[in-house]
Amino acid sequence: MSWEAVWCVLRVDHAGARPVDWFALYLAARLFASLLALAIVSFDGSVLTAWPLLLYGPLTTAALAAFPRLRHAAGVRLIDPAAGLALIVIAGHEPSPYYLLWLTTLILPATSLPTLDALWLALAAAVDFLLCAILTGPDPRALSPASSATVTVCAVLPFALVTLLAHGAGSLREDDDHPD
Repeated sequence: MSWEAVWCVLRVDHAGARPVDWFALYLAARLFASLLALAIVSFDGSVLTAWPLLLYGPLTTAALAAFPRLRHAAGVRLIDPAAGLALIVIAGHEPSPYYLLWLTTLILPATSLPTLDALWLALAAAVDFLLCAILTGPDPRALSPASSATVTVCAVLPFALVTLLAHGAGSLREDDDHPD
């Protein structure tokens, strides 16, 4: 996929009628995160034991692409991020190859929720990851400045991702409601 193709999917044409296709963004991000997890696991030699975990990303992405009703189901939007965090816990170490996959589970809810609900999602995602990092991370007494910084950035990133996507989606919805 070229950058031009990505731009065409994401651009907003106020004169035409091309809305932002959040699902295309989601698909690209989700497949990239799945490939990255595969690459990371391949390098550490655990691909043979991790294949059930590695299948989660592509299989759920395919299911959401094949069954559009699932994309809008509240249960799926709760279960998918919980399953992403479960992958991190099951992998048992931090940083996890499944972290980016988990982040992608936040895209669809972030772009469809009202702003206040998205802020709650952002806060919950940051706290949930922090709890996950405490469960899978190093002994808190053995934390170094570098590992503390990594956990901090990884806890702040879901908050930033959700709030930025929610703001962008909300602004685009307002633009659609009030064309120039």
